[in-house]
Amino acid sequence: MPIDAVSWEWKDDFMPESTATAVERPLRTAEDYNDWLAQGKRLAAEHNNRQWLLGDWLNEGDEEYNVKNLDIPSYLLIGSHPPNFWKDVSEKTDLVVGTLKLMALVARRFPDDKRIPQLSWSHHAECAPFEAPKRFEYLAACWDGVEKKSLGWLQEYIRQHEGTPEERDRISVPLRLPSALLAKLKDVAKYRGKTLDKLVFSICAKTVHDYIQDEERDISLELFQIHEEGIWPLSPEAEQHYKPKKRRRAA
Repeated sequence: MPIDAVSWEWKDDFMPESTATAVERPLRTAEDYNDWLAQGKRLAAEHNNRQWLLGDWLNEGDEEYNVKNLDIPSYLLIGSHPPNFWKDVSEKTDLVVGTLKLMALVARRFPDDKRIPQLSWSHHAECAPFEAPKRFEYLAACWDGVEKKSLGWLQEYIRQHEGTPEERDRISVPLRLPSALLAKLKDVAKYRGKTLDKLVFSICAKTVHDYIQDEERDISLELFQIHEEGIWPLSPEAEQHYKPKKRRRAA
């Protein structure tokens, strides 16, 4: 459903004149946003052959229209009704948010000059989770200029180097606890109907998750003076993502 250009205006609701000047970003209107969404609907109609176009389109829109990425102070959004970017895109394209975010990730991690046109988008998607330069090396192993390796070959090649997805995500850490504390953990495990290792894993996983979230915020603020949830500040992409925003904030 098109957004009402009368009730919702980027300029009036989200881009006060002082803010727009500071970030040097052209003002966008509801009509701009609806035109952009319509373009995505056309691309999605043939998305089996257009993953790259959709991914590039999503990243462009994420930068231009996702309120979370517009450097607008949260107090300016109070009482307003900003669009829900990923929900709007999903409804317009009839694709689930997870699929859309995967397309955006693959396009972001493989810009034009890093894509190998002889290989499928699925080859690139298989390598996308890995940090650079490893993902580029895995992709290059599939094409020697003459022969193209299959997706199955690539999956096996990655497994030989990285292990299975389950093995990649598993670490073993010795845990030494006072006997009294260990006894209480065993009591809790028995009471909850869990094995001791599963109980300890759930505790550790939550603790590590909370710790990483805190570190993500703190490190982002230390390095870039800005934090956006979900952008890991120590990844190669963070510099590329935050650098333009840092320059705009300094202007």
